[in-house]
Amino acid sequence: MNEPIAPDDPVEPEATGTPASTSAPQDAGAKSDTQAAGNAERGSSTYATGGGGVSFAHRVATVYLASILTGGRRAEASELPVRKVSFQTSPAHPVDDLLVECGDGATEVTLAVACRATPNFVQSNDETVKLVGSLLAEVARFDTDSHQVAIATAGWSTQWEQLATVCDIARAHAGPESFQASMDVEGRWSKPVHERLGQFLKMIEKAVEDETSDEEVRQLAWRLLGRLHILGLAVQSPDGGDRTAVATSLDGVASASVDGTVVRDRIEVEATRYDATGAVVDLNLLRRDLHVVIDAAKTRSRHAWTVVTEHRKLAVAGVRTAIGDGSSGGPVEIALTDRRQQLTAALREAGTRGSALLISGESGTGKSALTLLRFPRLPGDFQTRFYHANRGRKSSWLPLRSTRMSCGNGPCGC
Repeated sequence: MNEPIAPDDPVEPEATGTPASTSAPQDAGAKSDTQAAGNAERGSSTYATGGGGVSFAHRVATVYLASILTGGRRAEASELPVRKVSFQTSPAHPVDDLLVECGDGATEVTLAVACRATPNFVQSNDETVKLVGSLLAEVARFDTDSHQVAIATAGWSTQWEQLATVCDIARAHAGPESFQASMDVEGRWSKPVHERLGQFLKMIEKAVEDETSDEEVRQLAWRLLGRLHILGLAVQSPDGGDRTAVATSLDGVASASVDGTVVRDRIEVEATRYDATGAVVDLNLLRRDLHVVIDAAKTRSRHAWTVVTEHRKLAVAGVRTAIGDGSSGGPVEIALTDRRQQLTAALREAGTRGSALLISGESGTGKSALTLLRFPRLPGDFQTRFYHANRGRKSSWLPLRSTRMSCGNGPCGC
C-alpha cells in the first residue's frame, strides 16, 4: 500500500495497437508478486514491503476517512455513507489495501479497494495482470452484489476511462450472454471500448493460468466487471482537486483554531500509522485520534444530540445548589470543600481512563448539585453529559442502560 508519490513516466504501448494514453504513467510502486495476486496466506509488514511517509494509498484512505467524519456518501458504494475503513486486510481479502464498509442501517455495501496510482491495463504488463488476478480472487471469495471491488487511480487517463465504460456496460446486464450481445452490436460502442474489453479478456486469461475456455473467461470477465469500479482520484500533483475538496468538506468539522486543510493533513499522517498497524477505523476512533483538530460535536447525529441536550436542560433545572429560601435571610449553600476537591480528582481520573464513576447517597443530600459544580473545573478537552435519573420526576427522567464520561484522550461514549 506504500506506493510513493512520484513523477509520472510513460505507459508502455499496448500489444493490440491501441494508442497508449500519454497521461497514464507506468505503475512505479506496484506490490510484490504474491501480494498483488492475492495468493498470500499471511499478512506482511508495510514497513518491510515499502517505505514510510504519505503515499498515494494513504491519500486515497484519507478520502474515505474524511467521509466518516463528514457523513459523506460514496457513489461507488450505492451512495451510502462510509462507516468503517480497514487497512491491510490480507489474508482474509486478496484485495487488501483498504476495506471500506458503508451503510445507512438498512443497506450495507462493502468495497475492497486496490490503490494503484498508475496501472496499465494491457496483457504485457505483469503487475497489472496480477492485480486483475487479485480482483478475480476477491469476487470469487465474496460472491455477492453487496461486496464490490475498486481500483483507485491517480486521476484519469483515456485507458482508465475506457475500462470504466466497460464496467458500466457490464453492470447494466444480468448475465454474460446479454453483456456480450450488447458489445457485439455494430456501432453501439466505440472501437477503443471494444479493444479495451479485448485486452481485459486477455488479461483474465493470463491471470487464471489454466485451461480456461473462452466461455469461462467471458463469464469471469462479466462477474468482475459488473462489480468493479475505477476511481480516478485527483489527490497528487499535478492535479490535486479531490484532495482540496476533502479539505473543504472538513472545514465543517474543524475546531475553531484550525481549518479543513489542517484536519486533512493530520488524517493523512494518521493513515500512515493505520496502514502500518493494519488498523480498523470508525468514527469513535477518528474522534479520539483527531480530538485536537476537530469539533467532535459537529460529527455527531444532530437529532439524537438535540434530544440529549434538551434532556440535560431539564435535568439541570431540577437540581438545587442551595437549601432553604428567602424567608429567613436567603438560601444557604454548604461548602463541602474537601468533597468538591475529591470529586474533581475522581472525575478526572474516570474520564482519563475511560471508566465509570458512581456517586451514591441518600436522596436530597446534594449528589447532583455537587457533581454539576465540578464540571466547570474539569480541563477544556473533557466532554461531559449530565443525566438526572430521578424516578420520582417523570419529566426529567430518561432511562439509560449506561452513561460514560471521557476526555479527548480516552474512549469516548459521546
